[in-house]
Amino acid sequence: MQEPTKAPDKVVSDKAKMPPGLPDPLLLNQGGRVTSPAVWHRQRRAEILEHFRKNIYGRAPIERLPAEALSVKVVETAGMMDGKATRYQAALTIAGPNGAHTMKALAFVPTKAARPCPAFLLICNRPVSNIDPTRLTKSPFWPAETMVARGYAAVTFQVDDVDPDRPDGYSKGIRSAFDTRRSGDSWGAIGAWAWGASRVLDWLSSVPAVDAKRVAVIGHSRGGKSSLWCGAQDERFALVVSNDSGCTGAALARGKTGESIERINKAFPHWFCENYKAFAEREEELPIMATRLGASGGG
Repeated sequence: MQEPTKAPDKVVSDKAKMPPGLPDPLLLNQGGRVTSPAVWHRQRRAEILEHFRKNIYGRAPIERLPAEALSVKVVETAGMMDGKATRYQAALTIAGPNGAHTMKALAFVPTKAARPCPAFLLICNRPVSNIDPTRLTKSPFWPAETMVARGYAAVTFQVDDVDPDRPDGYSKGIRSAFDTRRSGDSWGAIGAWAWGASRVLDWLSSVPAVDAKRVAVIGHSRGGKSSLWCGAQDERFALVVSNDSGCTGAALARGKTGESIERINKAFPHWFCENYKAFAEREEELPIMATRLGASGGG
């Protein structure tokens, strides 16, 4: 006997879900449109980055650090992971006009993989126990053993080593080494974390066992926002993996569901530049498509 036909569930297209009136990403600031990859790379990409720097994440005082401003001290320990990896623990000291700041980075490089090997660089926004260099504690948040077994270097740093994840972190992190006065578009903590990931890539470029042209920057939640902003600015990264980046990450800010610009700035006032707060309840005035369709920004 034939089963009765069930009425299909109502299907809503992705297009129907999109908020109306989104800015056209291919429309140039002064009119005209992107008509070729050359126009995108020469002009429109820079315009979009400037919108984000001015209105959301803020601008770093220097994008590419001169080689003489970065000094690295590395301790290598052979025989980790039953001899499958070499551990590198690095202290990266960055000299700014107001003094120096030191951040730590950790890498496990497979000993038997083809050389040089690709790498995954995690911006770790969770407690440092998740990236235990002794491997006595193994967290699924950073499955270093799995990456090494598959031939990848597992690289990471904890965000607090770059800029503490709290409203008063500015005076205790990398930003204080460069900024003497805060302005509306001064970089927030997410901008600092993204910048810190680029400094780790600077170091990896000097490690013969790692292929610095095949490094992916990855992150979750606030780390996901940071990885997106890092990869958008630093084209040396081969890949960006952003998980659950939420509001002011990969999600759109327009619409009436999910975390709003006002709410995320109240909860995490140190993540973004001061200019971003002006768009509370004014999402439609943002010149870019940063938004919120049902997404959260914590984690």
